[in-house]
Amino acid sequence: MTQKYKKTKKSSFGIFEVSILITMTCLLSLAFGYYLGHKTTKNQKNDIYIEKFKTNYQYILDNYYKEVDKSTLIDSAVRGMVESLDDDFSTYLDQSTSNTFDATLEGSYEGLGISIVGDTEGNITIARVFENSPASKAGLKEGDILLSINDTKTTNMATTDITDMIKKDKKGTFKIDFRRNNEEMTAEIKKENITIQSVSSKMIEQNNKKIGYISINIFALNTGDQFKAALKDLEKQKMDSLIIDVRDNGGGHLLSTAEVISSLLDKSKVIYQTELKETKTKVYSTGKVTKKYPIVILSNQGTASGSEVLIGALTENTNAITVGTTTYGKGTVQELVSLGTGNEYKVTVKKWLTPKGTWVNEKGIKPTIEVEATDAYKENQTEENDTQLKAAIDYIQNK
Repeated sequence: MTQKYKKTKKSSFGIFEVSILITMTCLLSLAFGYYLGHKTTKNQKNDIYIEKFKTNYQYILDNYYKEVDKSTLIDSAVRGMVESLDDDFSTYLDQSTSNTFDATLEGSYEGLGISIVGDTEGNITIARVFENSPASKAGLKEGDILLSINDTKTTNMATTDITDMIKKDKKGTFKIDFRRNNEEMTAEIKKENITIQSVSSKMIEQNNKKIGYISINIFALNTGDQFKAALKDLEKQKMDSLIIDVRDNGGGHLLSTAEVISSLLDKSKVIYQTELKETKTKVYSTGKVTKKYPIVILSNQGTASGSEVLIGALTENTNAITVGTTTYGKGTVQELVSLGTGNEYKVTVKKWLTPKGTWVNEKGIKPTIEVEATDAYKENQTEENDTQLKAAIDYIQNK
């Protein structure tokens, strides 16, 4: 069902994270373009700062009493520049964070198919086992406590160190010792390429209504394909309305966001705008048809960026409504810059606006029907205590 995209440019939106992702260096290459050869510029003011950077860089190399790793020095300089921007979404990513970040947004990675967390006592616990993964096939379950991997004890290890150990192992076969309900067990697992499912779907049948339900937890590179497949399956089952759940979806790739929207809108529809200084650019759907069935979108405070783009596109182009609570309000776009050392940084480069030109930054999008999640749902997320989902179903049934 899933096809991995082969793209040279990574574009995205994300809360606390990203929006448009690209792998071309910009700020750093500019600085070093001047350093390697350019001695003149039309803007002499910029020359002053470039020269200041060069002077201090060379001074440290020449005078620091120990050997200096140039790559580390430059990475640290970039980190300082990014952190000085006073922008929550312009951030520096070290190699470990970058690897996790990229794998999540690409929608696939090579591994065992588990996510792990550490506690205050040093235990490493399996928080999630991905469906049809090597770990799932080997019988690992959520809640299992890792004891060792290939006889290396994992207690008190950092989760990033465990992830790196699995990633860098060339043999790819692991003996996992773990504890379940006070019983110690062992599993043999071989790592594989894992596809992360960012989309889940089902049919809700009530009172002679066939309501399609699709949940999107992130806009990864393969989310567009997964959404199209889920939508096609529900339409084959003759659904008469659709609920799209983007609660706690903080965004992801712009391309995937646009692909999902284009599954529902025709190419005459503007799906968002971008604004750079005084220049606005309209971006259109690439879809063939605008869906006529009722659409309800579930939102909450964790609904951000790409998810807000989707809400804006559907509510401003169709009769779609939202149910839940006001969204996060992230209206900026980032670019991802690779430093060539495994480290990366994100920098905010522009605004994004809804099709009609609204900037949702720090305001969010208010729901058409406001419904708070109950404490029971926050503690145990089941359909039975999901008041927001129930409100969406009631709206469709009464429409």
